[in-house]
Amino acid sequence: MEFVALLGNIQILRFVAASMVVLFHVALTASNEGISPGLIQGFGIWGESGVDIFFVISGLVMMLSQSRKHRTAAAFLTERAIRILPMYWALTLLLAGVLLVMPQLFNSDSFTLRKTLASLFMVNWLAGDGMPVLYLGWTLEYEWIFYVAFSLGFAVLPLRLAWIPVLAILLLLNVAGFIGLFAIEFVYGMLIGLLFLRGNWRLPLPWLFVLLGFAAMAAHAYLPLQAVPRHIGYGIPAAMIVAGLIGLPQARGRLALLAGAASYSIYLVQVFAIPVAFRIVKKLPALPDGVAALLVVAASLLAGVLAYLLVEKPLTGLALRIWGPRHDSGPVLTGAPPQR
Repeated sequence: MEFVALLGNIQILRFVAASMVVLFHVALTASNEGISPGLIQGFGIWGESGVDIFFVISGLVMMLSQSRKHRTAAAFLTERAIRILPMYWALTLLLAGVLLVMPQLFNSDSFTLRKTLASLFMVNWLAGDGMPVLYLGWTLEYEWIFYVAFSLGFAVLPLRLAWIPVLAILLLLNVAGFIGLFAIEFVYGMLIGLLFLRGNWRLPLPWLFVLLGFAAMAAHAYLPLQAVPRHIGYGIPAAMIVAGLIGLPQARGRLALLAGAASYSIYLVQVFAIPVAFRIVKKLPALPDGVAALLVVAASLLAGVLAYLLVEKPLTGLALRIWGPRHDSGPVLTGAPPQR
């Protein structure tokens, strides 16, 4: 399989995953606002599995990216920091400021310097401070743990074996009580990437993998399967979806790239966009509850795209000019076949 625009479908999947998480949080927030989420409730129940999709994607992307760029561990971590920290820091500081001045605007803990610093350094999991200031930042802390483990892995072993120390580190942190076992979903993505890098990726009936993956996620959410752990109930289906999508003809065009690129801002900005949008729709002339919830979803997605264009891109560009090498730090991989 030619390694050209491989991640077109994955970019769209990133947008889908971010949208699933938005649906999940809109459904939760609607109940607190006295609004019935309508159809959103049905989709929102399993929207949390968007996080599992993100973890598998991250494992895949890091494996493929490192196979092409051959970075040192330090260069890899610097690149990852440039990619995720500017926007996260900006929104964390903004929310910390709001909590300090007007805590009543958010149903959240009051401002504390300790928690803010732990959030900025992504060590809430280690400091025992619970959720970060920007509560969705817990997933970024998992991401950063994976990045460090991955950088250690390819620093001491050939890339094809890097998944072994990554898995060991994640399992040790789980046993120590710091992280959930579903963090091993990063390794699922790494293994998919490893299989792809061996060449001749031929997955039979890739569309069936995608459809069965989403169906399995829905079944895990709706059926009484609480005994099934998350890394199986959501993680294995997420891996099926990712594997199926890279076996299909890849989406091309600017819209697919924009959708994927904006997914990070969509994911983070919903912390602000959802409560603000609910306050606005409640002041509008009487709307059916389901319509109001859909408007909140649309507003949150739009806010995320605008935040990407107006805030994230400039911030990341500035950070890249100051600290980074003169090459793209994003996850879009195109061009010649990878070195094996």
